[in-house]
Amino acid sequence: MDSFAISSRLLDWYWTYASQRTPGYQLSPSGWLDQLYDLNRQARKTIRPDSRPCIGIWGPSQSGKSTLLAQYIDADADPEGHGSALDWPSGTPGRFRAGCEHGIGLNPYNQGSDASGCVTRYQLCQEVKHPQFPVQIHFSTLTELLHSLAAGYLSECRLENADGETVFWTRDSLLASLAKEGLDVTGDSQPVPASRDGFEAMLALCDVIGLLISAGEQRYKNLNANGSWREILRPLLLNAAEITADPNKVWSLAALVLWDKRKTLTALFENLRRKHSDFTRLASGKNLYCTLEAAGILLDINAVDNFLNPPNDFAANRARRIREWKLQADGDDLLIGADSGPLLLKENIDLGYFQAMTREIVIPLHPTPSMPAAFLDVMTGADLLDFPGVALKSNQTAEENQLDGDSVDLFDPRLFTRVLKRGKTASIVTSYALDGAIDAFILMSRLGRFPAQPRQIRDGFRLWWQSVDPGYDFTSPEPPPLPLFLVLTFGGKLISDVLTSFGQVGNGLLPLFAMLDALDPLPQKALTFATTYKIFPDGSFIFPNSAQGRALSPEQERELLAKARDNIMADKDFQKQFNTPESRRSFEEMVAAPDGGCHYLFQQLAKRLDPARRQALERQLQQQSWQLLQELLETALPTPSKDADRRAIALRKIHDATQAACHRQEPFDYPGADAFNDPSGWIACLIRRLQDINPEAIDTPPAQLGNQAANLKDYLNRQMLKIRDRLPGVDATAGWPYRDLGMDTPSDTRQFLACLLEAADLDQLRAWMIENFYQRQVPVTAKMRSCLATAIANVIWEGTMHKPRKPDTEVETARTRLEFHANQERDLAFGNSCDREQTAYYCQTVAPFLERIQTILVAGTASQRPEFPGDDTLAALKQDATSQSQPVAP
Repeated sequence: MDSFAISSRLLDWYWTYASQRTPGYQLSPSGWLDQLYDLNRQARKTIRPDSRPCIGIWGPSQSGKSTLLAQYIDADADPEGHGSALDWPSGTPGRFRAGCEHGIGLNPYNQGSDASGCVTRYQLCQEVKHPQFPVQIHFSTLTELLHSLAAGYLSECRLENADGETVFWTRDSLLASLAKEGLDVTGDSQPVPASRDGFEAMLALCDVIGLLISAGEQRYKNLNANGSWREILRPLLLNAAEITADPNKVWSLAALVLWDKRKTLTALFENLRRKHSDFTRLASGKNLYCTLEAAGILLDINAVDNFLNPPNDFAANRARRIREWKLQADGDDLLIGADSGPLLLKENIDLGYFQAMTREIVIPLHPTPSMPAAFLDVMTGADLLDFPGVALKSNQTAEENQLDGDSVDLFDPRLFTRVLKRGKTASIVTSYALDGAIDAFILMSRLGRFPAQPRQIRDGFRLWWQSVDPGYDFTSPEPPPLPLFLVLTFGGKLISDVLTSFGQVGNGLLPLFAMLDALDPLPQKALTFATTYKIFPDGSFIFPNSAQGRALSPEQERELLAKARDNIMADKDFQKQFNTPESRRSFEEMVAAPDGGCHYLFQQLAKRLDPARRQALERQLQQQSWQLLQELLETALPTPSKDADRRAIALRKIHDATQAACHRQEPFDYPGADAFNDPSGWIACLIRRLQDINPEAIDTPPAQLGNQAANLKDYLNRQMLKIRDRLPGVDATAGWPYRDLGMDTPSDTRQFLACLLEAADLDQLRAWMIENFYQRQVPVTAKMRSCLATAIANVIWEGTMHKPRKPDTEVETARTRLEFHANQERDLAFGNSCDREQTAYYCQTVAPFLERIQTILVAGTASQRPEFPGDDTLAALKQDATSQSQPVAP
């Protein structure tokens, strides 16, 4: 049993039993449960049934992606598709590009713009299960649909409200808008949501907001001011039981935050949710296949417009065939386009919904005689994933063409061909990147053109690399964890420009390659190749006439072409980008080879495709998943008496490691640690991070105490849970800094905080609140959270809220010690030795920290909790996890 299966069972356990836990023993939705869902998503990456490597192909529209594939798929095809790599025995022939008016063509054409509505996965096969229905279909998740609509709204719709204002969300404006809607998330929240559907909907919304923040969208970036999204706002939303108890409230909140509650877009998403539920329930546990013609229709984003408004007889006949699509069951498979079974589309507009929900179509290819060995080598070892091209337009449609999300008709095809299509294009690479299932990427960009949507492209690759290596610093000069190939296409245009200058480069190629600066740092992290397509004017070589006005002879053309090639390759800016022997050889192949260097590109791909790299990363993810799963189970399980010894050992390790670190001679590894002359300074900095409690992360206290004083204890218990499950903000790219305190993992840090919280005197804190908040009958407001955060910190870290006042006789002593510490700082700055346990940092921060640990050790830490329903299930899951979580062999 794998970590995904066990974490899925643990989720089921949570929603069956966790709500029955008494106050003080709940598992925080924004902490424990959020971690479990994230673990479940990460674990899914390691159990792909098809472990074949995968190469992604992406880039701006018109960069030559379709041409690259067509020359191999259609090489042996006649106009009707016989002999193509898509032509299966007993199946219907077809081509990648339609060869005649009535033939089947897979690839859509939209006057040179990218018209793909989903991802296309190409697989090399020897046979198919259903020759008449060779193409498999995979659906998007509801989170992906939500992301697509949100991104499409930003790109294609008018954002101004009736007052001409555009909403740019901040923490205060979001909370104020929620309160106006009657949804208060800052009050005394209950710890366990009543609805799994509601919580998972909120999780989807939070994930989408996080992705929009990460993408740098102006409308959302201020939600993360000072890191407040992950630390404060996301936990507030996930803990808002009043909202998550009802999924409809969550979707209403999503409509407000993502598309300003525009009426038509809200109705569109409601329909998408309903259709998605219907289709996924229908296809549950089954494989979905369709005909080659149906695949071409699903791939063509303009198909819904042509279906609803046929422009000619051919489109009208195709629309009739689409209306007749039937869904036939065949064992564990469902076949779209069959002769029998119920109709797939109950309404005409359902084609748009079905197309919007289609995430990927899987196209099987068989070898053909003319397929070059290089292409076959790549396809034998990997799948090719062709992503919809990045739009050549700006992020925001021109004002006169923007759609009004309130007044546009719900049946307007532009909702599908523009809003959802552009939104899916902007978000689909992100969703695949987060899956972590791509071994290498080809980024195609037309040489001599500024790359379209550079931020979108950069964000896609940053997320891809960080999904397999969360600590990877995108801005560092370090090589990426997985390879990127930058393919500059239509290089024939550069050759032709130099040929017209009779082989001279002129003032150099800096302006040409400076166009790639918008993609920085990708061009420096990629291996660069050049290709061209000599069947097109922009890809062929155009020679000038001789000085006498006559055409050059073949020999003269060869000499001039060699001169142009050599002068280009001698240019310093060319050499800076084409900075490896393989890169420079690709340019030579582009010039000399009839295929324009495409075969050479695939030769190099075949050599560099290293499945072991991703497999090693997957093993690392799997080990991390097992570790976190064990931690979550331990947190949920009863604390056996033997754990008191184990936790005491951990506390002593923290105590001794902290003390030893203050005497450390070698520098610390974490960024910023070198700012301190005294090693105790860095250790004190880490301790203060642990001690800090952000008042905004504390729920507003109950407005009225009444006669239910026990409710106040429940409230405090919930705040303790939030503190335990929260981890102080760190730079994820720099490693885990608290290992310098003897806490090697986030789990060690959580366990340490749990020990501190168990030792905290909540009765003292409750009495203080009653005296200062309720007996004085002062209004309970959010501002009280600042006082409360300080009080909680005192109880946790000092053991008491009432620190004794120092006598006046100590004032002179304090002055003397201040002078002593000043002299020590001077000595440390000049490298002189001193007593490391008498420095200011040690005395003021480290020593009290060590004393608190020692006090807890003397008093004992582990307490026995009562038994709860579901404990036996937890124990069984723990046993399964322990037996399965052995190190994975390389």
